Amino acid sequence: MAAGMSRHTIDRLVAQHDWQQLARGIYLAHNGPVCWTANAWAGVLIGGDEAMLADEAAGHLWGLVGEPPGRISVLVPNERHPEQRWPWHFRRTRDLPRRCGTPPRTPVADTIVDLCILQPEHQAKILADILSSGRTTERAIFRVLDGRVRVTNRHLLEVMLGRVREGIHSELEHLYAQDVERAHRLPRGRRQVFDGRFRTDVMYQGLIVELDGRLGHTGSGAFRDAVRDNAHEVAGFRTLRFGWEDVTQRPCLAAAQVVAVLQQQGWPGRLSHCPRCC
Repeated sequence: MAAGMSRHTIDRLVAQHDWQQLARGIYLAHNGPVCWTANAWAGVLIGGDEAMLADEAAGHLWGLVGEPPGRISVLVPNERHPEQRWPWHFRRTRDLPRRCGTPPRTPVADTIVDLCILQPEHQAKILADILSSGRTTERAIFRVLDGRVRVTNRHLLEVMLGRVREGIHSELEHLYAQDVERAHRLPRGRRQVFDGRFRTDVMYQGLIVELDGRLGHTGSGAFRDAVRDNAHEVAGFRTLRFGWEDVTQRPCLAAAQVVAVLQQQGWPGRLSHCPRCC
């Protein structure tokens, strides 16, 4: 209207189905399907000059979430009260981060913290994936945590960050480190070792330990595991594989098997018994 278009003309374009009204004052200047990006932009415009996409919506735009979410989260200043209506969810905050990208969204580190809060069961994978990509750092994530007054499961998130720093990228890897390696005083293995072709969970001298949850280790994943194991065998490494039951139900047996192979490879140490050992 500031450019000279009248209210009558806008109403006529909508009535003729040349334009679509997405919200009050927000129009889509064509009559085709409303794509996700158009709805995302509309949410930001409804939210105001300081608004930005957050949570899974920001994660999708950063390439951290595959499918665009149905509900589009928009972060707005605490003093604004946009009407909640599908597909937008407006989240108010007193501590707005700086806006990044187009459409505007929360910075990568803030987005990671939000995704970890929303998906606590996937925290280790989320953190491991983003830190290994080099797109943000542990320091940046800790800075976000320090700057927020309320963070659900703050301690758990800080513990998980510490584990990821040590190369522990899943709960199974954590249990192996705790109940197999440390409990039986095995030598500390190197974790997440990448040789230019394959990444290994735990590497000792002459021995590789792979920790297999079901996800990623069936079908084509099982074939990739076999290719990797064969390549390591050719390179002179033995491979032991342990799953959930091995680590949670039989950690002492797993430790004994690791020690047996390490001793065959020349390790001079012995198996130390833990309170669970028979």
